[in-house]
Amino acid sequence: MSDCLLLFTRYPVAGKTKTRLLPLLTPGEARDLHRSMTEAIVATIHDLQKQTPIDCEVRFTDCRLSEVRSWLGKDFDYADQGQGDLGTRLKRGFQDSFHRGYSKVIAIGSDCPHITTADLTKAFHLLDEYDCVLGPALDGGYYLIGLRRFYGDLFENISWSTDLVFSQTMTIAKQLGLTVAKLRPLGDIDRPEDLGLWLQYRLKTPDIPKVSVIIPTLNEAKHIKDTLLSLMPSPVEVIVVDGGSKDETIEIAQSLGVKVMKTNPPRAKQMNLGATVAQGDILLFLHGDTKVPPQFLSHIMINLAKPGVVAGAFLLEIAEQQWELNLVSRGANLRSTICQLPYGDQGIFLTKSQFEQIGKFPEIAIMEDFTLIKKLQTHGKIAIASTAVTTSARRWQRLGIIKTTIVNQLIIIGYYSGIDPDRLAHWYRHIK
Repeated sequence: MSDCLLLFTRYPVAGKTKTRLLPLLTPGEARDLHRSMTEAIVATIHDLQKQTPIDCEVRFTDCRLSEVRSWLGKDFDYADQGQGDLGTRLKRGFQDSFHRGYSKVIAIGSDCPHITTADLTKAFHLLDEYDCVLGPALDGGYYLIGLRRFYGDLFENISWSTDLVFSQTMTIAKQLGLTVAKLRPLGDIDRPEDLGLWLQYRLKTPDIPKVSVIIPTLNEAKHIKDTLLSLMPSPVEVIVVDGGSKDETIEIAQSLGVKVMKTNPPRAKQMNLGATVAQGDILLFLHGDTKVPPQFLSHIMINLAKPGVVAGAFLLEIAEQQWELNLVSRGANLRSTICQLPYGDQGIFLTKSQFEQIGKFPEIAIMEDFTLIKKLQTHGKIAIASTAVTTSARRWQRLGIIKTTIVNQLIIIGYYSGIDPDRLAHWYRHIK
């Protein structure tokens, strides 16, 4: 026996795994994320074992041996991590492995999905020349540590779970006179801002996913400037697809340097055209009179990274501060949160691959957003961000709040009753 890989992980239990992601994720979502990441690492280890004769031992906690073996399979050895802080448990794992006769031992966690078989292979090879190999994490810790002899001091007097872990470990290694090799830096997923890394892994993109914002317009000169300015200076691609405006919508959009395209209505056709040319990995469909909140990109990444989520939207806020309109927005937010049924004015976002997989927006005259969401619900969950877009109050002001609400519900009832969308759209335009 020469080489051993130690995988440190927890059994996925709600409320005990990935707790630093709470309350952004629910305990169940954090558990599912941890399970998915661990299974991704296990798949990488299986691939490595097909190429290289190494043993793997899973060092587990929060469960019985039978439970973790049932979860991860019978191909590995298993051992309880035991008591103590992370340093104590790492020290115990290395000490046990060298005592069993292994000459090279590497330990990894389960929260760095980007680690590859090439990374692990390189780490083992480096131990032929170096005393220690470290994989620096972007948050100041490390995602991998490997040794060819047991050096217990490397795990003592370390400020675990801080950005000092890597530097303190390097200092101790220098004091011990050890030669240290470093792998490429990688991000691990511990904090809410790290969830974009999991989305990057799921999408198999070389970088953090890019976002394209698609805005269908028709006579939006009054609002389009504010909408576009709310997106700036975020690093997004903005595509305005105009459906035949007679006002200055196009000129205003062009003056702000965004891409402008032209086509005929309906709105679904406009959005599909924008999606066709979009370069981003993620699509955000935004109405021309709707402003995004600060940090909207982070909210998109965070919500699409949640386990089982296929699309998302924002909460809704109406620009005019009237108690009646506040009730409308509260009702919309309850509907979208409880029923996972947001409407288009809430800014729908999803990956481009998912959008293409479900067949894009149906090019119908009305209810295209409703139909898209209902189709997405058959594929997974619809997440609602914890922050709101701000849309204009014009349609409630035009018809009145009560009449607008009644008309909206009648359109939905008519759609469910099988009335042709062209007929519903004609009736809607006549009412307006």
